[in-house]
Amino acid sequence: MSGNFSTQLVLTTDADGQENLEATLVGAGVPAAELDVSPSAIDRHVHPDEPEMNATVILTNEGGIDMYYNVRLEAEPYSVKTNADSDLEYEWIEISSSGTRFTYFNNKDDASHILRLPWSFPYFGGRVSNFYVSSNGFIASSSYRATERIPRLPSTSAPYGVIAPYWVDLKFQSSRGSAFYYKSLRYDGVDAFVMQWKNMVYKSGSSDLATFQIILFRDGRIKMHIQSCKRDYSGVVGIGFEDRFGRMGRNLRNSMYRSGRLVENATIEINPLWELEGQTSGMIEAGETKSVHVVAIPSRLGMGPSNATLKIYSNDVNGHMLPHIIVPVNVTVTESTTTTTTTTPNANCPWRNGHSGHDLMLKCMDGSTCNAFQDLHDNNAGWRCCEERGGRAQCPRLFPHMCARENSCANGSAHCCASSAAECRSEGGLRGCEASDGVGRRLRGRVDLLV
Repeated sequence: MSGNFSTQLVLTTDADGQENLEATLVGAGVPAAELDVSPSAIDRHVHPDEPEMNATVILTNEGGIDMYYNVRLEAEPYSVKTNADSDLEYEWIEISSSGTRFTYFNNKDDASHILRLPWSFPYFGGRVSNFYVSSNGFIASSSYRATERIPRLPSTSAPYGVIAPYWVDLKFQSSRGSAFYYKSLRYDGVDAFVMQWKNMVYKSGSSDLATFQIILFRDGRIKMHIQSCKRDYSGVVGIGFEDRFGRMGRNLRNSMYRSGRLVENATIEINPLWELEGQTSGMIEAGETKSVHVVAIPSRLGMGPSNATLKIYSNDVNGHMLPHIIVPVNVTVTESTTTTTTTTPNANCPWRNGHSGHDLMLKCMDGSTCNAFQDLHDNNAGWRCCEERGGRAQCPRLFPHMCARENSCANGSAHCCASSAAECRSEGGLRGCEASDGVGRRLRGRVDLLV
C-alpha cells in the first residue's frame, strides 16, 4: 500500500471508572518494488565484418523498496565444427616438454583435482575461474565425487559444467608414461590455456593408450584434439560439453564416429555465439538501475536472422515474486550498408536505450554527437551542444541517466544527465517515454551532480 493513510485505534475496558482509550494512527505507505526494463525489444542489423553486436539493457527499480533480480539469456550459445564434417585443421599443441606436470595424478584412478585458470573463462553467460580435472578425460566447473559414471552429455546429474574431449573409464599409470600437463600461452594472438592428458590407460585392459587435450581461449572459444586412442573402443565414450546446470550443451560422440571408429586426429572447435555480460543477478535498491549487455559475434552467427530471448526474473526483499519480463532479441547479419539499427517501442525515446557510448559525448535527437565537456570554465556551453539539434537523445557514459524534469540543466535548456538514478530523484526521477514527459513522480533524496 502506498500513499498516506490513517486509522482509529480504540482500546475498550469494562473496569469500573476506566474510560475507553482512542488514538489516531497516521503514516505513509511505501510503493512496492517495480521493475522497468529498457529497451523492451532489441532488433539489430549488423555487417558480418563488425567485431561484435553489443546491446545495453537497463533495469530500473521504480518502486519504493529494494528488489532482487536474475537475468537469463536463452539462445543457441555456441556453434560447433569438427574435422568429421568440415575442413577444420588438426593443430595439436604438444606441451609435455614445456608445460607443468600435475603430479597429484601420479598412479591415480577415478581422481579429480581443482585447477585454477590464469584468467576467468567466459562460459554459458558466466565466468569460470577454475575447473576440476578428472582422470577420466574431462573437466567440470563444479566439484564432484570422482567415481566412475556412464558419460552422458548434457546431464542434470553430477558432474556439472563438463567439457569432455574423451570421457572414458581411464587411469594414470606412471610405468606407462601417464601424466597430466597444463600450460598458459599465446595462440593466434589470443591468451590460451592448454590441458593435456598423455598416455592414459584403459581400465578395460586394452594395450592402447589415449592422448588428448583441451584448449581454452580467453575470448570463450574451445578446441579439443584427440591425438591417439583405441579408435574402435566398444565402451561408452563421452565427447561434448554442457552448461553448469547440465541443461544445455551438445553430445558430439556420434558425429565423431564413422563405421564404429573414431575419426583420425579428431578435432572439435566450439565458438561462442551469444554472451550476457555485466552483473546478471543481485540487488537493485529503490530508484537505482543496473545494466547488462547482450553480445553477439556477427561472423559466427552467419548471414541472415538469429534470435535469442532475454528473461528477467525478480522479487522484492520480502520474497514476493514479480512478473518476469521477456525481451526478444533479433540480430540480422547483412551485407547492406545499414550496419546497426534498433527498433523498439522506445525508438522515439532513445534515452531509455542506454548511454551514448562515449564518456563525455552527448547524442542529440538529430542523430549527431557532440562533446559536452569542452572546458572547466565553458559556462555550460558544451553541455548545451544539443540545444540546436533537437535536444538530448542520450547522455554520456559517465553520466548515463537522463532525468525527467524539462529545461533543468545546461542553463535551463535540457533534461539533466546524472551519474546514478538516485541523483535524478529531485528532478522527478528518470525520464520516461510518455508523449507528455512532465516532471513525473518525485522521490526523496539528494542531488550529487547533474549536468
